[in-house]
Amino acid sequence: MTEESKIVEEYTKVESRRGLSVTSGAGHMRLFDPRVLAMGRGEYGRLWSVIALGLLIASSYIAQGVLIALIIEAVFSGRPIAGSIPLFAGLALVIALRWAMIWANDRVAARAATNIAVSLRRRMYRKLYELGPGWMLTQKSGVVQATIVDGAEALQNYYGRFLPQVIVSSLAGLSIMAILLYVDVIIGLVVGAMMVASLLQPLAIYRGVGSGIRVWFVAMPRLFAEYVDNIQGIVTLKSFNASERHGEQLYRKTNTLYDAEIGILKDEVLWGVPLGLIAAIGGTVAIVIGALRMDAGSLSAGGLLFVLLLVREALRPVADLRQTIHFSFAGMGAAEGVLDIFEAVPPAPAPADPVAPKKLEPAIVFEGVTFRYREGDAPAVDNLSFAVQPGEKVAIVGRSGSGKTTVTSLLLRFFDPQEGVIRLGGEDIRRIRPEHLRAMYSVVSQDTYLFHGTVRDNLLLAKPGASREDLESAARTALAHEFIAALPRGYDTVVGERGVKLSGGERQRIAIARAVLKGAPVLVLDEATSSVDVANESLIREAVDRVSRDRTTIVISHRLSAVRDADRIYVMEKGRMVESGSHTDLSRCNGNYHALLMAEGECV
Repeated sequence: MTEESKIVEEYTKVESRRGLSVTSGAGHMRLFDPRVLAMGRGEYGRLWSVIALGLLIASSYIAQGVLIALIIEAVFSGRPIAGSIPLFAGLALVIALRWAMIWANDRVAARAATNIAVSLRRRMYRKLYELGPGWMLTQKSGVVQATIVDGAEALQNYYGRFLPQVIVSSLAGLSIMAILLYVDVIIGLVVGAMMVASLLQPLAIYRGVGSGIRVWFVAMPRLFAEYVDNIQGIVTLKSFNASERHGEQLYRKTNTLYDAEIGILKDEVLWGVPLGLIAAIGGTVAIVIGALRMDAGSLSAGGLLFVLLLVREALRPVADLRQTIHFSFAGMGAAEGVLDIFEAVPPAPAPADPVAPKKLEPAIVFEGVTFRYREGDAPAVDNLSFAVQPGEKVAIVGRSGSGKTTVTSLLLRFFDPQEGVIRLGGEDIRRIRPEHLRAMYSVVSQDTYLFHGTVRDNLLLAKPGASREDLESAARTALAHEFIAALPRGYDTVVGERGVKLSGGERQRIAIARAVLKGAPVLVLDEATSSVDVANESLIREAVDRVSRDRTTIVISHRLSAVRDADRIYVMEKGRMVESGSHTDLSRCNGNYHALLMAEGECV
C-alpha cells in the first residue's frame, strides 16, 4: 500500500463511533435516505414556493414551444403575418414573465436555503446543548465545528436546490411526455423512456461515486481538526522546532486528499456520460421518428415542429437536474456527521419524570457511586460515598488520576454513574431538570474559560441583568476590582480569545467574581489555584475564603495548602475514598494524606 493510499484510508475509514457518536457512513446511505429526508421534514414548508416557481418556469418553456410552433406553422402555411401578432405578443409576455420568475426563484431559493442552514445549525446547537459537556469531552472540536458549519451548508443545497429540482424535473418531464403521447404515441414512448433514464441518472451516478464522496465530508473535517490542533499548539511546536515538520505533514495529507477528491469528480463525470448520451440519442431518435411519420402522412408539418420544440424542452429539466446532482452527493456526505450529532445519546439524558421545581437545600450526598468512562475500563470512581452538609466547606484531595475531577463532572451531571445515587437536597439529581440543577452551582475550574469579549461581557454570563454596582461588588469580593479598573478601558476592556490578554491569576479572579455574581448556594472549586504562581495563589485563596462564607463549598485540589481550613477533608485513591477527617487529624495519621503532605513539603 502506497503512502497516499494509507493517508486516504486513515482519514476515510469509519472508526468505532467515527470520532462522533454514530457509525453511519455516506457509503452506506442512499441518495434519498429516509433518515436524511426525515431530518429535513421541518424545513420543507420553505420549499413550496421554490417548487411552484420552478414548475411555472418549466411551464413557460412548454408554452414558448407551443407558441413558436404555431408561429412557424402559420408562416409555412402562407397565412398573413398580421394574424400571428397575438402569438408574438404572447411569446414576448411568456419570456418576460419567465425572466421575472427566474429572478424571483433565485432569490426565494437562496433565502429558503439560507433559512434551512440556519435552522439546521440551531437544531444542532440545541442538540449539542442537550448532549452536554460530557459528550463533547469525547469528541474532536474541529470535527464538530466543521460539521456544524460545512455540513449545514452542504445540506442547505441538498434540501433547498436538489430536492425541489427533482420534483420540478419529474413533473415537467411527465407533463411533456403526456403531451407528446397525445400528439404521437410512439414519439411519446421514446421520449418517455429517455426521460426515465435521465431522471434515474442521479441514482446511477451516486451508486458509482457515492461512497467516495466521504473523502471530503468525512476526511476533511478530520484534517480540519488537525489544523485546529496545530494552531492551538503553535507555541509547543515552535518550542520543539517542530512547526515546519508538522506543516509539511499537513501539506502532504492535504494534497493527497485533494487528489483523491479530484479523482472522485472525474468518476462523477464518467458515470454521467452514458446517461447523457442516452438522453441525446433518445431526443434524436424521437425527431427521426417524427420525420418518418410526417413522410408517411401520419403527422402534419405543424405537429413535427411541435415535436421538435417539445423534445428540446424535454431535455431542459434533465439538464437542470444534472446541474444540481453534485449538491446531492455533497449533502449525503455531510449528512453523516449531522446525523452523528442528531442521533447521539446524551451521557446524562433529561429526566423522564422530573421533580417539581422547588427550593433545594444545598446538601450533597454520594451513595455508593461507581462510574466508568467506557465499558471495560477501570472505575474512575468506585463505590464512592460521602456527604456535604449545608454551609460546610469540604475538600477532596488525592494524587493525579485518583478521580477527584470526575466527582465534579458527576455532581454537575455531565455523566450519570453506572451504580449508586447522587443527591442534592435529598433529591436524586437524575430527577432534577439540568437547568435547575446547574443553577445551584457556581464552578471555578483550573482551566478558566473567558470568551472573546469585554470583562463586563464575561461577568454578565452569570447574571445577564446585573447592574454596574453588582458587577463591581462581585469583583471586589473576588479581589479583582482594582486590576480591572486599571485596565485600559476598565470593565469594557476586551480580554481576547480565552482571556489571552490577562494573566492566569487575573483570569481566575474574574472567574471567581463571576461565581460570586451568580450567587448559587453551592460553590465548587476544581483545582482553582493549581495553575497560578504563589503570589496570585495567596490572593485567590483570600478571595475564595470570602466567597465561600455562608455557602456549601467543595474544594478539589492537589495543593494541600488550599484545603487546610476545610471542615472535612476526603482523601481519594484509585477512585475510592480511603480517608476522611480534618487537616489536624489526618496529618497525625501515617496514611495517604500524611504521605501527600510530606511529598508537598519535600517539593517546597
